[in-house]
Amino acid sequence: MNDRAECLDICRQHGLELQSFQEGASGASRYIACVRDHTGALFLLKQSMPDRQPAEVAALRAWDATGCAVRIVDELEGGAYLAEWLGGRSLAELAPSEPADFVAIGKMLGTLHDVTPLASLRDIRDRLSTSGWRQLPPELIALGEESAARALADPAPLVMLHGDLVPSNVMLTEAGPKVIDPFPGVGPPAWDIAQLAAASAGRGRRRVIRPLLHGYGSSPPLLSDMYAWMLLFFLERNLIAGRAEFSDNLMPVALELLRTGDPEAFLRSECEAA
Repeated sequence: MNDRAECLDICRQHGLELQSFQEGASGASRYIACVRDHTGALFLLKQSMPDRQPAEVAALRAWDATGCAVRIVDELEGGAYLAEWLGGRSLAELAPSEPADFVAIGKMLGTLHDVTPLASLRDIRDRLSTSGWRQLPPELIALGEESAARALADPAPLVMLHGDLVPSNVMLTEAGPKVIDPFPGVGPPAWDIAQLAAASAGRGRRRVIRPLLHGYGSSPPLLSDMYAWMLLFFLERNLIAGRAEFSDNLMPVALELLRTGDPEAFLRSECEAA
């Protein structure tokens, strides 16, 4: 049974009407769908990838009371789940010139990070690596290795992280920003902040760290090294995937970082120019 047929079968079993269907494109899900129940209410029906589903559901359940994450309504057969339908647009749908409230997003992140971490989650720093990087010039790979080594030594207390905080996973709703599709782990707060800032730079939106930190309320230790590694990580990934619309935005930023030669000084320049 293919994914669409499986989705339709779940809809039939639960009295849901399929409104739209989208195959997963990033490795985070097999499919996502908009469905309607017998009252006319809309819901999100999602089938996550098997390796991500348990942690994703656990994190969303843990964040339910915060109001800062999509709320799961029901867990269905085969690992699928039904969640509230969030109106509004994702941060990725905004043009770089459109205003976005990164102070509110920073406050949202602080709220999520305040929730007690789940013991079942892995240390997210296991993902900090430059192994297999081949697309970047050697000097940028070396800078990535140095930044990763310092970030691995981050003494910050571990929090529960979203882990995949790219603009498409931040929904801008009437009730404020909310996250969807976590790939959670435990680790330093700098991970989520740096990831969103670097991914935003890939979409042409620079210098968002200062308002993020204003909303968050503090500056996590070694944020500069995490930000440097994230910039280079996203550049490497987009070069491999041939996504020039993102890598063309990131390469000048990476070269600025290289010319500066100091992630801390580079981070200060990003914040001062905001």
